[in-house]
Amino acid sequence: MTAVRMTSTEVDGDPLAYWQDVVCDLFVPLSCSTASDSRFGWQFASEGLGDLRLVDMTVTPHLVRHTRQHIIRSVEPYFILSQQVSGPGVIVQDNREAILEPGDLALYDSTRPYELRFAGPMRQRIVRIPQHLISDKLINVERLTARPVRAQTPLGSLCSNFVTNSFELMGQLGGAGTTVSNTLTDLLSAALREGDTEARLDDAVSARVLRRRVLGYIETNLSNPDLNVEQIAQAMRLSSRYIHMLMKDVGSTPANLIWSRRLERCGEALSDPDHASVPISQIAYAWGYKDAAHFTRSFKSRYGISPSEFRARV
Repeated sequence: MTAVRMTSTEVDGDPLAYWQDVVCDLFVPLSCSTASDSRFGWQFASEGLGDLRLVDMTVTPHLVRHTRQHIIRSVEPYFILSQQVSGPGVIVQDNREAILEPGDLALYDSTRPYELRFAGPMRQRIVRIPQHLISDKLINVERLTARPVRAQTPLGSLCSNFVTNSFELMGQLGGAGTTVSNTLTDLLSAALREGDTEARLDDAVSARVLRRRVLGYIETNLSNPDLNVEQIAQAMRLSSRYIHMLMKDVGSTPANLIWSRRLERCGEALSDPDHASVPISQIAYAWGYKDAAHFTRSFKSRYGISPSEFRARV
């Protein structure tokens, strides 16, 4: 996709009013103001890249506010990533201030009020990111907004350089939107976690809690033959990708865990004298198997003998 480029010198009328309309169109509803009597000036280049929106802008001093009234008018929830290229830049959200130096990054959330303060001429590279692309990778991501990711840190440098390189190729990336999006959000998530010890501890605790809930949901729904990772993700309001990540710490995938627990429950039933008269196929169906032959093969692979032999030995 070809990048769109404009400057305030091309605009008839009030350049500040036009800039506010442009920014609202590119990002989210907001207001812009300036205390300077000098003429407001700007230039920008913008490109849509997959689900992302990239904007490289150079602007004279001004103040941006995104208020609760603006939030009501917003349609889609976004995270917005700013990379300071030159000049002063301050991002304020949730009583936190991120004072950015050249190369630094910071994230802010379009579903909560924020301010952007630019006391002098400045240049920023900005990426608008659909919220789920970040929320799927980070727990309690609201703790990490308006926190600077310094370009001097290892992961901060890696992420900042990737943003710079992506913008330098603006208009030339073609169909690489998904690749750029995945790489950027992975790097950004890692850099945000690296820079906040308290948030990393919260992530670890939250992951343990969520893992227990996922395991509990699986145990409760083993008898459902349609149980799969998509159903678990929908019920838990998590992404399938995050469910897989949680299961890594128990040494299994969601699907393998489901089938393993079903076999164990069937083994318990076959060992129970109270179930001695229950047909083997009925036990298999009761624990989520749709096909008796599939159950027999799986059981023999796990225990080394057939279900009937297992029951006879017990």
